[in-house]
Amino acid sequence: MLDAFLEDIEEGAITAKRAIHLASRASKRMRHLGVVDQNVEKLARFGRSRTGKRRGSNAARDLHRWIHRDKRLLPVEVSTTRVPIRLRKRTKTHGAKKVEHCWVDHPVVLFSSWLVTIMNLFPRYFLGGYGPGEIDKYRRMFESFWSNYRNVDGQHEVYQKPLCDLGHCIPLALHGDEGRGLAKTPLMVLSIQTIIPSTGENDLSQAQHSYLTRLLYSLIPSSWYSQKEETLDFLLGALATDLREGFNSGIVVNVGGQQEVKFFPVIVAIKGDWPFVRKACHLSSGYRSKRVCHLCPSEEWWDVSANGQARSWSGPSPCPFKQKWSPLRSIPGCDNPDRIQPDLLHVWNLGVGGDMCASTILMLSNKVRVIFQGRSLQACLDDAYGKFHSWCVDNRSTTSIMSFEKTKFKVIQPNQFPRGCGKAYDTALLCKWLHFELEQHCLESEASEHQDLLQLLRWTFSAADVFLRTIYNEGVWMPRASAEAVVRAGFALGEGYTALASLCASRGWRYYRIRPKVHLLPHIVRDVEKQLGNPRASWIANPVIYAVWSDEDYIGRISRLARRIRAGGLQVVRRLGR
Repeated sequence: MLDAFLEDIEEGAITAKRAIHLASRASKRMRHLGVVDQNVEKLARFGRSRTGKRRGSNAARDLHRWIHRDKRLLPVEVSTTRVPIRLRKRTKTHGAKKVEHCWVDHPVVLFSSWLVTIMNLFPRYFLGGYGPGEIDKYRRMFESFWSNYRNVDGQHEVYQKPLCDLGHCIPLALHGDEGRGLAKTPLMVLSIQTIIPSTGENDLSQAQHSYLTRLLYSLIPSSWYSQKEETLDFLLGALATDLREGFNSGIVVNVGGQQEVKFFPVIVAIKGDWPFVRKACHLSSGYRSKRVCHLCPSEEWWDVSANGQARSWSGPSPCPFKQKWSPLRSIPGCDNPDRIQPDLLHVWNLGVGGDMCASTILMLSNKVRVIFQGRSLQACLDDAYGKFHSWCVDNRSTTSIMSFEKTKFKVIQPNQFPRGCGKAYDTALLCKWLHFELEQHCLESEASEHQDLLQLLRWTFSAADVFLRTIYNEGVWMPRASAEAVVRAGFALGEGYTALASLCASRGWRYYRIRPKVHLLPHIVRDVEKQLGNPRASWIANPVIYAVWSDEDYIGRISRLARRIRAGGLQVVRRLGR
């Protein structure tokens, strides 16, 4: 029973407070029947404490303290690396804070440590669900992956290895982003993700709990950053050294306690939000830079037509890196800027898709009142939310959006463009619902003066539905037919959005903001189109493997743990322990 509680906590099914409460109820019931389970009693005693019995306080602290004492932690080695940090300390005289720069041994969990520990205890994690005795199966799986990946990046250094080693090369992705730490201080979280999850060789890692697909490397609060980004460089330098040595020499591990095998970690993508990518890779391009995109010259980044550089640029991209060398570029394969992947969450869910949904709802509630009815703007928004809520109930979907208001769409002043509201998942729900409303509405009998606008809306949301539904339903690799549908719908989606922006601008309406994320959407589709250019390629890489939906969930969970810990210089060590 105790193992079941711990598994539910690990998978996020229950909280520490809930686990202690259930253990207390189970212990009381078993003692009433004359049965005593010593393991359950260890967990239940925290619910009978003075603070736990009244308020359930300190449940997470008590649970993790007991896990440490009972030696139930994964025995992975925590190493240290020397990094420069900045600390603010109070002076003894008048209490003012002064800034001190010093070098500290910062705790990290190297990928080689994760690989050695997990391969010994649970080798299926890295082997796509295969056991230690199924050598031929997992070798064939890795060889098939790298055979398909040659169509994505045939210049990757992994193809300089002997063919016999490709069956032991593990594809990985590096992710970094900042969460909200204690006192709203940004907390940088660095992690590594396996491209092939333990559930199967063609399954997506987004289907599992984020704790089961991401491996924490380290974390550090932004208040510790030294000048000129040196702290992050030294932290990433230790990771790059470990991955580079593992790629070149291999990491010998004991697979399931049966045999020793040498594996090679291979990074195929660096992903994260734009601030992290610019810091970690030292990019000279950015949203506010003269050059916007690192994948093309992006002289006219707003042009997403077939003649725009996002869709027509071919050949190597001009060097987007600064003169200062990034340690990540020393990782084999990561010196290519194409490996810095734009992801769907920031480009679509929190970018173009959110803006498109917000602009459409406000436009149909204000300028084109043919679907949502009301005597005022807010009345139309209330009618729209009522229909949206009913649609969610009918489709058994949940949303974090409680109402539609101008302020929730970030429209405070009359000259502001609407932006997305809610979470990333809400954008997907809004797209499906708006597509449903536009398909259900009879365009021929209503609003003839806005016929062209409504037809364009329906065409754009139909393209968005095909694009998103196709990539969600496929695995790591897509067949050619699905990839062709993704390319057609993805390019149509970008063209439809810019056409809506142009049409509204011609009427003097401030909807459908054009920003640099519009430029990155065709790049995601263009990557699929390039793979289709090879007629021998039967399988095409799904852009979802570079998405950071689960990574954001992972960072949110770690940040919530970090906000509950305050132990001075021990806070990073305790966060890694939890």
